[in-house]
Amino acid sequence: MALNYKFIKIEDYGSLALSERPKLKEIPSLVKDNCTAVFTILAERGEQALRIGNEVREKGMAWEWVKVKNAVKMNASEKLIFRRAIKNAVERIKEQENIIVHCSAGLHRTGIFAYCLLNGLGLSEEQSLNYIQNIRGETYNAFEPKYKAIAVELSKT
Repeated sequence: MALNYKFIKIEDYGSLALSERPKLKEIPSLVKDNCTAVFTILAERGEQALRIGNEVREKGMAWEWVKVKNAVKMNASEKLIFRRAIKNAVERIKEQENIIVHCSAGLHRTGIFAYCLLNGLGLSEEQSLNYIQNIRGETYNAFEPKYKAIAVELSKT
């Protein structure tokens, strides 16, 4: 099955896509769709993440590894890493870049990240949720209240 993603323009900024973890052979399709940066949210001990990062960079895109293992059990260090990555993603979107965010299944960590990113662009809760739903229904459907609460906490500075 092919990587499931679509880039949606965010207000007057760049575009955002959300997905499950890409296979290495699927990464070239991101270049064809004008992707400029990939945010990989996977555990620190991941060979998969490194392989993705190497392939992404080889194809000329920026790559950021957000080393978070579990959306619900983030420690203080992981929260700091997550917040820094969100800030970087917000800046990229503001600069009209097209970014894709993924974790393993593209559900919980990806949904939290997307909500925080959209919030960082000044969008309301309703606007943020509408964008997530339009970008990737699976991510929206998995964005349960406990994940939203984590996203709200992480959005606070």
